[in-house]
Amino acid sequence: MKTSIRIFIPVALAILLGSLTVVFSQTSDDMRSGGQIPPTGRDFGPPPEPAGLDPRMVEQLSLNDLQKLKIRAISFNTRDLTRESEGKMRAADEQLRMMVESGNFSEASAQPLARAKAEAMANIELARLRTDAAIVNILTAEQKAHLARLRSQRRSLPPDCGFGPEGR
Repeated sequence: MKTSIRIFIPVALAILLGSLTVVFSQTSDDMRSGGQIPPTGRDFGPPPEPAGLDPRMVEQLSLNDLQKLKIRAISFNTRDLTRESEGKMRAADEQLRMMVESGNFSEASAQPLARAKAEAMANIELARLRTDAAIVNILTAEQKAHLARLRSQRRSLPPDCGFGPEGR
């Protein structure tokens, strides 16, 4: 009996830690973006927009269990919806890269690929915005006020950081 308990407890802890890792990685990535937030290479892109919901802010809102469950469901659905667009974006990007590296670049061939990539990026951004709106809609008035306070305390980007209208 003691042997089975010694085996069961480490296995149960490993499963619990794995489950927690999956749950928290989904909300972090999915909401960032970014989201993703399945992996989208956002670690090398611009920081989240000030209008976006930062997952660290959402964690400070004293959510009840039902709200947490709804947010997980929203994030899960968004992740699934954005995977297709991310695949299209990566495929177009890869084709563009290969076109340039092979020396066979032509604007006529690149233009539809660039448009497909831009459309996929727009779909990902719209999914992020829908996710943010859905999350805000499940917050109470007090939580929305707390979120507004957190956003107002957020440091703004310096004007010379390279992001925003003046950095482009």
